[in-house]
Amino acid sequence: MTRILIAWELGENWGHLSRDVPVARRLQALGYRVAFAVADTRIAAEILGSEEFAFVQAPQAQRSQVPGKTSVNHAEIALTRGYDDPATLQGLIGAWLGLFDLFRPDGLLVDYAPTAVLAARIRSTPAVLAGSGFELPPRTCPIPSFRPWDSVLPSRLAASEEVALRNINQVLNRFGAAPLPQFADIFSGRQRVLTTVAELDHYGARQGERYAGPIFDLSGARRVAWQANGAGKRIFAYLRPSLPRIEDLLIALRAGGGDVVCSFPGVPPALVQRYQSPRLRIFSEPLAIAPLLPEADLVVASGSGMAAAALLAGVPLLLIPQWAEQRLSALRVEELGAGLIGHGKTAPPSYPALIERLLSQPDFRVSASRFAEQYKAFRSDDAVERVVDAIQRAAAAPDLGED
Repeated sequence: MTRILIAWELGENWGHLSRDVPVARRLQALGYRVAFAVADTRIAAEILGSEEFAFVQAPQAQRSQVPGKTSVNHAEIALTRGYDDPATLQGLIGAWLGLFDLFRPDGLLVDYAPTAVLAARIRSTPAVLAGSGFELPPRTCPIPSFRPWDSVLPSRLAASEEVALRNINQVLNRFGAAPLPQFADIFSGRQRVLTTVAELDHYGARQGERYAGPIFDLSGARRVAWQANGAGKRIFAYLRPSLPRIEDLLIALRAGGGDVVCSFPGVPPALVQRYQSPRLRIFSEPLAIAPLLPEADLVVASGSGMAAAALLAGVPLLLIPQWAEQRLSALRVEELGAGLIGHGKTAPPSYPALIERLLSQPDFRVSASRFAEQYKAFRSDDAVERVVDAIQRAAAAPDLGED
């Protein structure tokens, strides 16, 4: 039986596993044995608890550099995750190799797991990388900053990559492996599959990349319907407690006069008691979006996965980014004219005004509908099949070189 290990090392929340599980199910249906190494075992227990897949904790650095400033590129992220110290990096790679020894994978599906890629190179294990545009950055030297709105000197980008690459190659040499020509090679494997579309690529549309389209599935999620007698606009919100001015946002949603369904993982009970109402239903678990998006007038969210799902349904967005990755994604949506970004650059965001503008001005719906029309033939299952095909090809031909 062919064994596939799905490796998720970096990143947070449900987006990674909600993208990986449909691929794992399809592989399992084809007779593969699948297991996971995950960055967050709590989320894995929530999502994989009802599945038949084993999971273990992915190796994480116990000793690492405390960032003195905001990271601006992937090398600086790596330097805060153990790549600043060869001994720490050697331990991380060794731990991945230990997982390989235990599971004996014939292939690796990499979901933002650069250290797993290094271990796969050492063992000559075929690795397929699947992820968003952010997680699979351009293979340039240096990789561009993911904070283009800041003034970042090219020398800073080059310096961080030089340090990280030097430490990587020092450790690879200890394992008897060939050095990497450039830092970006930690984001290269047998094949790369971007689980997005070119218009939503965080770095902008790129030539020579394989865009499979977005994958989003939480089939075990709770199903909720719009109120049959509901009046006014219908808004679906996917929120997190850490969103800026979260109570102001809840007040604005409740005051809208329509039907608001809010998926709010980790919501403090006090917020539910304070803001729950017949017009604002708050749920502390993931909700199935398929029954909701076709009739929604607006989606409020942060991440790229929900943005893609909304646009494919022709629904405009209010995006509230917390991190650079989310802001890059939100900028793509704004460029399409299908949404607005709710962040306070110089002043706190006026959520009521943003919501009113998105609901009252038809241009946002027109732009979102134009996107949906362009991709009307797309199905998330098609994207799953493209990733599965890449894995099958890689696992069946282990002697092939990397992309």
